[in-house]
Amino acid sequence: MEQEKFLRSATAWQMKHRPVRRLGDGIEGYLTEYVEASARVEPVVRAFMELLPAGLRGFCFVERYRQGVLYVSAQPGVYMHELNMMRTELAEQLSRQGGKVRVKEIRIVSGKQF
Repeated sequence: MEQEKFLRSATAWQMKHRPVRRLGDGIEGYLTEYVEASARVEPVVRAFMELLPAGLRGFCFVERYRQGVLYVSAQPGVYMHELNMMRTELAEQLSRQGGKVRVKEIRIVSGKQF
């Protein structure tokens, strides 16, 4: 009996009990968070696309926004290089426009062929 008690106490840290939730509740919570986050970032995405020169719009898109950094996917080559040259200026213009979401930096990531 003592040995069993000892073994349970030694492995108790491994057994983390998570509350059981219905699958629908979990999905609903995730979607609610996603929609709220998208609604906060959507004005920034719209403003970025308006600031982007017309020649680049078909070759770039906003991938995500995290902690003040806007990640933009661009087609490799000339389009990626041109966007990289403009990213500081675009970030400054987005910051001047204000709003709830602030863009401190724009990072360019290589995208697939569009």
